[in-house]
Amino acid sequence: MKRTLLRVLALALLAGCERPQTEAAPAPVLRTAINTSQLQVTTSQLLTKPPQPKRATAPLATPLRVRTVRQFAWGEGPTQLGHVLGGEQNPEAPMALDIDALGRVVILDQVNQRLLLTSRDGSVTQLPAPRTAQDLLVTGEHVWLLDRLVDKQLQRIDLTSGAVLQTLKLQGIEEPGAISALWAQHDDLYTEVGHVTMQRLASLQGLPRAPKAVAGRLSPDGSLVLTAARHLPDRVTVVVRKAADAPDAVPLRSLEAVLPLPVAQIVELATDAMGRIWLVADLGDDKVQRRQVLMWPVDSNDAVRGELAAWHGPEEAFRPARIAPNGHLFALGLSSDGMTLQEVAP
Repeated sequence: MKRTLLRVLALALLAGCERPQTEAAPAPVLRTAINTSQLQVTTSQLLTKPPQPKRATAPLATPLRVRTVRQFAWGEGPTQLGHVLGGEQNPEAPMALDIDALGRVVILDQVNQRLLLTSRDGSVTQLPAPRTAQDLLVTGEHVWLLDRLVDKQLQRIDLTSGAVLQTLKLQGIEEPGAISALWAQHDDLYTEVGHVTMQRLASLQGLPRAPKAVAGRLSPDGSLVLTAARHLPDRVTVVVRKAADAPDAVPLRSLEAVLPLPVAQIVELATDAMGRIWLVADLGDDKVQRRQVLMWPVDSNDAVRGELAAWHGPEEAFRPARIAPNGHLFALGLSSDGMTLQEVAP
């Protein structure tokens, strides 16, 4: 009994010595509303490869617009063009054309001894021209005609009446037969000799001018000079430099194009008033003939191209393609049935 009481007293003392344990306060719970739709998008973005930026690609060049203005049959009628097949004479057809400020295309139909003026409304008028003319140059209300082989002279003709206003002999040129073109630059009249050098003859009004020679072809404003070359079999190059620079100076532009067939000849090289560069080339051989036009914009070294009616025949052509004042190109094509007049727009 005594032993039991002692045990109870000991347990009571131990209980009084123990410090009561304080229950820890539960940790605060952060309750945030979760937008499940946002969570799904975020998860999708994490699982999906981020979108890659698109590569910038150069726009495809739009081909030059080529339209047929008129078809001419061979003959002597008002809408026909003269043609010599050969025999005792050399094969011959209209050799040159030019465009006036009204948009009329002036064709040198020397076989029929006339100029044929084709207006935009389709009407055709005629003016007399010498049989020996080979090139023409329209300047305002007049047209200059070149006879480099027979009378070796230039004639200035009124485009309204056809009257001969002036005749100039080709003086100062050793071999007039080597003249390859007539050119107007500002107020001056030039001849091109051998497709190489331009020589000043007179003013566009026929007044005397001091002799001047330029290697290459001048731009309309006279600030640039162009030269072109063909590199067999199928490549052409064009070099553009300032007219005031020496021929061996670093050029402003060096252009190049590869054609689909061998280059037979360069038919035309010119700049328009907007500074674009135009080149027309005959391609192919005795079996295949094609004619292409190339235009280099001011801000690009890549040429835009168009397909022209080809020159199918041995007839000599002098200037069958020319740049109009509006910056379009006009060209004549030849076949056994007649000639095709085409207009090319950028």
